[in-house]
Amino acid sequence: VVNGSFDNSLDGTWIGNGTMSSDTRVAAIDDERSTYACKITGEGSKDKYFSQAIEINRPAKNLFFKVSMLGKGSSVNLQEDTRKFGMVVTSYFTDGTYKEDTINFNPDYVSGWQRLADTIGYDDGYESKTVEYITVRMAYCQNENMAYFDDILVQIDETGMSYDYDSDGNLISAIETSGRQ
Repeated sequence: VVNGSFDNSLDGTWIGNGTMSSDTRVAAIDDERSTYACKITGEGSKDKYFSQAIEINRPAKNLFFKVSMLGKGSSVNLQEDTRKFGMVVTSYFTDGTYKEDTINFNPDYVSGWQRLADTIGYDDGYESKTVEYITVRMAYCQNENMAYFDDILVQIDETGMSYDYDSDGNLISAIETSGRQ
C-alpha cells in the first residue's frame, strides 16, 4: 500500500468514491495518535470510501494476504449487509471475475482506536485462477457520524501453510505458501 499512514496527501494514491472535500487527510485528531489519518464523514444513503489498486499477477493457489488497519469512529449498528465500517479487499481475477472480503471494526466501541487484522486466501473454485490485482478500501458505507483510518497494511504472506483435506476431513498435504511440501 502506498501512503497507508497518510504522511502525504491522498492525491495520486487514494481514489475517493462518494466522498466530499471534507473527507480527507487530517492531522493528529487526539492524544492517542500524533500522526495523520484519513477522515470520512458518513451519510446514511451513500457508500463512501477511499480505495487503492495493487497489482498482483500471481496464481491464487497458496496466495495469502495479511491485511491490517487502525480505525476510530462512531458507527451506527452494522446489522445491515450494506453498512460498513472497515476494510474491503476485492480480488480481481484475469478471467474477469472477482471476490470481495469485508472486515469490519466493532461498531459498539467508540472510545478509542481499534486494530483490525485478517488473512485473506482463496479456495472453493478460486484456486485455479490468477489474481490480476486487488483493491483495498477504507469503507464507511451507508453509515453516520465520522470515522478515521490509519496505518493500512497489505502483505503477501509467503510464510504460512496451506492444507488440503479429503472428503472425510483427513489431511492430504501441507504446503508452505512458498511452495515447499
